[in-house]
Amino acid sequence: MEHESSDITAVLDRIDGCVEEISHGFERWGDPYARGPGLYFVVVRDSVAGFVDPLGANRWPVEDCASVFDKTDALLKAAREVAFSCDGAVVIHNDGTI
Repeated sequence: MEHESSDITAVLDRIDGCVEEISHGFERWGDPYARGPGLYFVVVRDSVAGFVDPLGANRWPVEDCASVFDKTDALLKAAREVAFSCDGAVVIHNDGTI
């Protein structure tokens, strides 16, 4: 159980760093008409594959970044792309697989 908790903590730390970087890079927070970045992550312990469907054409680019533990620049690039162009949740397994 402790190993699982450390896995989730590591996943959340990677997500937090990525979201913080995107947030700090956005310069129009004070503009009421700007469409800012939006990210919603769900970290799951068990498989939810049977309950998850893509939301239209919106999808995480797993071919570029299949895990939150991929290279930091790959994670950041994919998250930035999704944050500005997609809607819906990014489902992440507690081992970091997206």
